Amino acid sequence: YLAMECLAERTIARETLDRAKDPTKGYTPVLLERMEAIMPPALKRGVRIVTNMGAANPMGAANIIRKHAPDWGCPDYTCAVVRGDEVTDIMRAHPELALMEDGAPLESLLPKMASANAYLGADVVAQGFATGADLVITGRVADPALFLGPMLHAFGWSYDDYAKLANGTLVGHLLECSGQLTGGCFADPGKKEVEDLAGLGYPLADIWADGRAEVSKTPGSGGWMSRPARNNCFTKCTTPPPTSRRTACWMRPGFRSNRSAKTGWRCMARAGSLALRHIRSWWGISTATWAPARWVSRA
Repeated sequence: YLAMECLAERTIARETLDRAKDPTKGYTPVLLERMEAIMPPALKRGVRIVTNMGAANPMGAANIIRKHAPDWGCPDYTCAVVRGDEVTDIMRAHPELALMEDGAPLESLLPKMASANAYLGADVVAQGFATGADLVITGRVADPALFLGPMLHAFGWSYDDYAKLANGTLVGHLLECSGQLTGGCFADPGKKEVEDLAGLGYPLADIWADGRAEVSKTPGSGGWMSRPARNNCFTKCTTPPPTSRRTACWMRPGFRSNRSAKTGWRCMARAGSLALRHIRSWWGISTATWAPARWVSRA
């Protein structure tokens, strides 16, 4: 499986505004460029793709890819679209809802609100692959859901198997950090040197059906797959420490690291991860002024 995580609160607000100007738009602007590069070799090798580049218009993204795919040598493929994350109309209908940070009414944000989106979970990503799709396109889902969803599908994990859910979520958090995990944001020239940042490698993970995982980076690439870089990434994704409050579950992390001669550190998620409970989705609001997303209420 190949996952491409390309959304933030700011970008989904931007794409929502683009869709308001042109109903056929609203997907990530570099969608076609990336899919043209990725789809032919991936489909040829039987690699299935999941991405949230559908942004504010997942169906529009699927349609434009379908239009251009024959030109890329990909006339025959199947695609599933995950919809239902946009809840703007619901939010506008409930101005009395309180913001979680300060208790102010949602009404105070409505004049500048660009979009409101629920963070969908890994279960809907797994359902997309269960249709037999080669490509699953989503809007807003929780970042680790793009990685946990394929695990649920491939291994038949239950959404109530908390131990596996925790390990998969932990791995998903690390992978969605992308080049940060391999030393990108860890680097601080003169203090923390990371070799060949221009050739920074992307992370990859080997997953076992029992929930064990090894995270490494592409052999021969730049960057530094290390314990400090890994800890940096996981701390970023933890809200508040030591539990991570995301769509898949609340969890306490457990992992260890081994050194590999070929790829540097291999970060191994083992049974030490513990899911306390799974949660389905969170409401987040992104504003057209690019202010930080505001949390409204839990569904």
